[in-house]
Amino acid sequence: MPAGFPETLLGPLGLTIGALFGIVGLARVIVVLWRDHLRADQDDRDQRDRAQSLANKAIEGMGELADAWRERDAYDAQRQRRSDRTGR
Repeated sequence: MPAGFPETLLGPLGLTIGALFGIVGLARVIVVLWRDHLRADQDDRDQRDRAQSLANKAIEGMGELADAWRERDAYDAQRQRRSDRTGR
């Protein structure tokens, strides 16, 4: 040991204090990582919700387009039947 190095730093008390510092440090790292995980998980849920909302709007838009197409087909068929009856 170097000269003047206190014996208690390497004894049971020193090891206990060192272990406590290590445990506290590890606990802080775990807390930081857990908070980061929760933030990332919330971001994923927010992105999923936004994507679902956009998909629902697209599906509704496609439904409206299909309705308009069917109305147009019905109008064309009706017009065709009228022209067939009148002979024009």
